[in-house]
Amino acid sequence: MNKSAQSFLKSINNKEDMVRKLPIKQIVTREEDWVIEVLICALKDSSSYVRIEAVRGLAKKRDKQSISALIQCLDDSSWVVQNIAAKALLCFENELSEETRKRINAYDLKRKDLRNEKKG
Repeated sequence: MNKSAQSFLKSINNKEDMVRKLPIKQIVTREEDWVIEVLICALKDSSSYVRIEAVRGLAKKRDKQSISALIQCLDDSSWVVQNIAAKALLCFENELSEETRKRINAYDLKRKDLRNEKKG
C-alpha cells in the first residue's frame, strides 16, 4: 500500500464510527489506484456504518480487484452490507463462478421471502 493510502487509513482511526465513515464516503470520487485498497481495508471496520460506505464505494468503482472482497461481504453480520454487496456483484456476473451466482440468487430469494413475511 502506498504512502497516500497509509496516510488516509491513519485519518480514519477515530473512535467515532460516524466520523470514520465520512472519509470513506468521500474518497469514492478519487481516481488513484489506492482507493480500492482503502475501501477493501475499510470492510474490516467494526462499524457497519463504515462497512456500508466501503461496499457502496466498491459498488460505484466497479473494479475487478474488489470481487473477492464483495463475495466475502455476503457473510457480513449486517444485512445492509450483504444486500449492497450482492447487488454490486451482479455487475460482475461474467466474472463470477457458477457457485457464487447461485449464492447471490439464493440470497436475493431469501431476502424477498423475508420482506414478504414482514408485510404479512
